[in-house]
Amino acid sequence: MPKTPPTPFSPYQLRLMVFLGVAGFFDGYDYLAISQLLPTLAKEFGLDDRAIGILGGAVNAGGILSFFLIRLADQYGRRVMLSVSIAGYTLCSFATGLAPNIWWFAIAQVGASTFLVAEYALAMVYAAEEFPADRRGLAIGFLQATGALGGIACALLVPDFLETETGWPLVYFVGTIPLILLAFARRNLKETRRYLELDQREATFPLMRILRTVHRPTVVLLALVWALVYSNTKVVVFFWKAHASTALGFDEHAMGGMFATAAALTLPLLYAWPWVFDRLGRRRSSVIVMICLSASTLAAYSLTGRTSLIASLCVLLFANTAVLVVMNAYTAEMFPTRLRADGYAWSNNVFGRMGALIAPMLIGQLAVTLSGFSTAVIPAALAPLVALALILWRLPETANQELEGIQATTGGLAATD
Repeated sequence: MPKTPPTPFSPYQLRLMVFLGVAGFFDGYDYLAISQLLPTLAKEFGLDDRAIGILGGAVNAGGILSFFLIRLADQYGRRVMLSVSIAGYTLCSFATGLAPNIWWFAIAQVGASTFLVAEYALAMVYAAEEFPADRRGLAIGFLQATGALGGIACALLVPDFLETETGWPLVYFVGTIPLILLAFARRNLKETRRYLELDQREATFPLMRILRTVHRPTVVLLALVWALVYSNTKVVVFFWKAHASTALGFDEHAMGGMFATAAALTLPLLYAWPWVFDRLGRRRSSVIVMICLSASTLAAYSLTGRTSLIASLCVLLFANTAVLVVMNAYTAEMFPTRLRADGYAWSNNVFGRMGALIAPMLIGQLAVTLSGFSTAVIPAALAPLVALALILWRLPETANQELEGIQATTGGLAATD
């Protein structure tokens, strides 16, 4: 039986992918910026490992606050809230560059994180709702890979920016320019077809509404998996420069060079991963990325040679992005259209982000107690393996299925209870 050719992208879908891709680029840029700047910020503001951990947890709290923006997309539409998120992030990123002290910096970064995470989540909702079933994983993966490209740009630019008269604030000033351009380009952005086709939209949106539906088990399970994933991904990249500078003695250019080299070598894998992801399916892909994430975490914090560190960073950066492709696909696919943004927000941004909030503080404190990050990151290395066990235990295969078909056959996880 001949294979069915993949559904072609429409001109609008291609434009949409570019639009969301630029947003994804700066999601990756900003995500890596603070970790690249940690040694500089620690010196300028007088931060020890514990304070660095508190800063990381505080900034990640913005991901929880983004819940209130994301869930409004089920009431006011995806387009409106995506536009609000882009504008809010641009302003907060610029404000970060003006920070005269650590308190201003932290508050501005919490705001930036709030809007950026909302923008990221709504981009994933767009990808899930606007692309055909057999290309959905490809679209989501493309956005994640473009975020990795933003990380490469950040790793390459930060060492040079730090040597300018402006210094580290330039990292955040530059990051606002393309998003200002996006604010104008959004005029060509349409509301998603699935949202417009909803037969009935609720006039009011009670805060706890999804937790009173048959989708509560889905929320709980995805939240647990997200929390475990974030306990790793929001820690291992964030602290690596602090580890490499204090424990291994690398300078800013050496660390930036290793990061940029690893990210560049990883990029072809990340752009190939969406194609592989759709063919392997969600469950088998989970096995690959979770094992890679766990093993590379241990390697990146235990090896000492430049070549071996670059190799471990290659696997770590690949898994760090690839795992988000898996998780975003599952989270966008497991809820009906009328509850998709709300389900995503509760699973990821409320309960799931607790891992991103707590883990940096915990690992930072452990690093002080254990005199370094090499041992402190072991709990973070084990977290993806627990997440994998939960996925294989309860989550179904959703690859190449229409969103409506997933709900018809599973109703979230309710049908399996």
